[in-house]
Amino acid sequence: ETTFEQRALDVRNVALELQKLDFIDSDNLYIIGHSQGGWIAQIALSLYPDVFAGGVSMAGPTFGVRKQLINDYMSGYLCKGLSESRALKKAKRTVRRDLFLVSIFGRKGNLKQLNVIKDFEPQSYIKAIHLPFFMLFAANDPLVSPQWSIEQLESIFPEGLPQNMSYFVAPGEDHSFKIAPKCNNGSFDDFEISVETMNLMYNWVHKLWINSK
Repeated sequence: ETTFEQRALDVRNVALELQKLDFIDSDNLYIIGHSQGGWIAQIALSLYPDVFAGGVSMAGPTFGVRKQLINDYMSGYLCKGLSESRALKKAKRTVRRDLFLVSIFGRKGNLKQLNVIKDFEPQSYIKAIHLPFFMLFAANDPLVSPQWSIEQLESIFPEGLPQNMSYFVAPGEDHSFKIAPKCNNGSFDDFEISVETMNLMYNWVHKLWINSK
């Protein structure tokens, strides 16, 4: 039943509790969010810069929920062999139908949650982030297009990405940063998490922590 903003408040409250622990470096708390959690990280860094030292968004869209749904459907249609223009047109039509039905029948469970978040747009939060912020995208991600994400960043920051922000597109990796194709009809269990990308994220955070000393 919660909005993304309420979830970000939850994260902030957890961080405040962590700061009370003796073994925690209370001046260097970083938030890392994956997928929807990337949106939460964007909000938290924007609204609570006094709590966090920086953050990472892993496959978190820089565009809104509606466009992310279109992205998801479009990828599925492309994998079925539709042309890009037909896939996009059909995806938009499907999302319009889905959101209309959700507005009527979204009373519980996942449908209720979608009804709560369906109009969310992250651009104002991203623009307000002044802490170190690292965005990880995956080239084979069917849910969050790196191209769309980067285009959105260019729209938010027409004069160029601020110095506190950076991004990386992991080649050959999917939404979970496994080394996997974009179109896969089987199990993902046999695909391995990319050690290189995880190390890249770790090193980004570790470097900031070392430099803060």
